[in-house]
Amino acid sequence: MRSPFLLEEERDIISVSMKRTFLFLGTLLFAGSLALPAHAAPVSGDLIKASGPTVYYYGADGNRYTFPTEKTYKSWYADFSTVKTITDAELATYALRGNVTYKPGVRLLKITTDPKVYAVAQNGTLRWVQTEALALALYGTDWAKFVDDLPDPFFVNYNVGAPIAVPADFAPLTAQQQATSINVDKSIGTVPHTTPVTPPVTPTPTSTTPTTPTVTTTAAVLILTSNLTPRAGEMVTLTARAQNLEDFISTTIWFNGQMQTQCLSLPCVVNVTIPTGNTSSSYSARADFAWDSTTASATTVMTVAQGSSTISLSARAELRSGAQRDVIVSIRSPYVAGLINVYLDNTLVKVCTTVQECRYVATETSATGTTHSLYATATNEAGNEPVRTDTMTYTVVDNDHPKITFLYAQNDILRGETTEVTVNAADDDGVGSTSLWLDGVALKTCSLPFCTVIVGPYSSPRTLNLLGKATDLLGLSNETPALPVYVH
Repeated sequence: MRSPFLLEEERDIISVSMKRTFLFLGTLLFAGSLALPAHAAPVSGDLIKASGPTVYYYGADGNRYTFPTEKTYKSWYADFSTVKTITDAELATYALRGNVTYKPGVRLLKITTDPKVYAVAQNGTLRWVQTEALALALYGTDWAKFVDDLPDPFFVNYNVGAPIAVPADFAPLTAQQQATSINVDKSIGTVPHTTPVTPPVTPTPTSTTPTTPTVTTTAAVLILTSNLTPRAGEMVTLTARAQNLEDFISTTIWFNGQMQTQCLSLPCVVNVTIPTGNTSSSYSARADFAWDSTTASATTVMTVAQGSSTISLSARAELRSGAQRDVIVSIRSPYVAGLINVYLDNTLVKVCTTVQECRYVATETSATGTTHSLYATATNEAGNEPVRTDTMTYTVVDNDHPKITFLYAQNDILRGETTEVTVNAADDDGVGSTSLWLDGVALKTCSLPFCTVIVGPYSSPRTLNLLGKATDLLGLSNETPALPVYVH
């Protein structure tokens, strides 16, 4: 099995989901022959079915819950021997309240359009396993055999929790032992199904200015962002999801107090750009959801990182005395630079006008051990909308690490397109290996001074964070800052 931490090609999710659904229904149809006698009165925790093939979990609240896939079912049960058959009329009296999620700790999940691998915690909480070494520590040498693909349509049943950074952050066996039943895992209460639960009703806002609707407890809603710490000028993808799709009317996404889009189906997705030329340290995004009888909202906050994706600075982190100091400042369209300034140790050393790339070259004369700082600023043709790079430092050394550069066909692509990305490395001692990484996952490693990967295609908008790494023949390593590639 190919490691799920490596980039996979996009697949036809609808086709995969349909095939898996038909397989599962066929399996459950066979399970009918194993079911207990008809008309057995269900009690909390029972598995029930009627004349149809679908098996449901009968919750402590007197409602039924669906197993969306066979693998979800088998994370909880070994077979179908305890399924009870009831009449169609009785089944109809039990309200359908949602889908069962994977049992915590049993399997690892991978969303079909996302290269990350997740562990499952309580109540369908997905926790990103950040490295392959962590997966090995948590699930052993055969961890890859524990990974199941989760089709995109079922992602709405899950919540995204905190990433797993160290093995102590998550204990699979403990998670399994604590999930003694689906009732316990999903905190299903003891309200009888005959007692209706009436959610509070809040009128749907009609004005174009954002309001704060009442958040109900009957609808699990969330709004996700592709990057919680974007830079000014960077594009982020906002995705609104809701667990309850019954009687759904619409959802509206707001960013920075302005309406961005309104959708009549879920998920609702829109791309927004973090503003440049101001001092805001954070921005909020909100999704307002409306059903026939209720509304809900979800909010997420993005903290703006220092610097701007509009302007970038490239220079070696280490330099030998007597070598050429080569600093490159690049401006990303659609921003058009009128003036670019380069600063060394807070002193202006280079000015470029009406260009998108400014280069500062000089001989390094400092003694070994000296550290210098670099940053650059730019304004547009009208002399406003200032942008600034992060401040970077470099050190004068006797032996420097490899120098790495990126080459790519384009860093803005459309859905369905691909782009070729190459990492090049150079070192006076020779280059032993180069590698390309995407969102912390190794895509390819080469025993050459260069390495090339075809990235894409993708079926939805997103921001890809690419990283290049290299090691010289003396064992010294280096890596580039993250290179964003935007999928529109």
